[in-house]
Amino acid sequence: MDFTLSDRQVHWRDRVVAFMKQHIVPAVPVYVQQMKDFGENRWQVVPVVEALKGKMEGKRVLLVRAKVARDVLPTELRKAGARLDVAEAYETHVPTGAKAKLNRLFVNNSSRPDIVTFTSSSTATNFFDLLEKDHYHALREIWLASIGPVTSATLHQSGFKPNIEALEYTMEGLALAIAKHVLTTHPDGE
Repeated sequence: MDFTLSDRQVHWRDRVVAFMKQHIVPAVPVYVQQMKDFGENRWQVVPVVEALKGKMEGKRVLLVRAKVARDVLPTELRKAGARLDVAEAYETHVPTGAKAKLNRLFVNNSSRPDIVTFTSSSTATNFFDLLEKDHYHALREIWLASIGPVTSATLHQSGFKPNIEALEYTMEGLALAIAKHVLTTHPDGE
């Protein structure tokens, strides 16, 4: 099978890449660096929103997102003059039987996890809604790994501080943060 792109496919790919480089923000490495630069002030409006001010007046923007999401981006886009439509593309919900399955894992030491990963605020919220309060004490002995600062804030609101937080807010970033934590706390692999 030949996977060589035709001239037309190359042309359209290059146009899409050029458009994305010019108009689609934030680029992940730039965003990660900006968030590092913000340090303790990372909860303020991210620089990308600031950069859009003065450029959004009258622009039609479709923001596709989860039903439950922070309002900072739509609020700031509207303030910047964008005509904004929000389309809810998905909604998180708790699967049937999740509560029983989760709580069975915390019944004894042999079934308890060593690390619990949280990949969004909704996973953290749902986790604490599902986990019986009797099992909260066990969380003090388990590493809690967060994909980023928004999810970490949700953990804090539930009374728990994450042991691990990804620097790059992706699954790869979370996996790297976990690996780094394990290697620095258990260098001999124990």
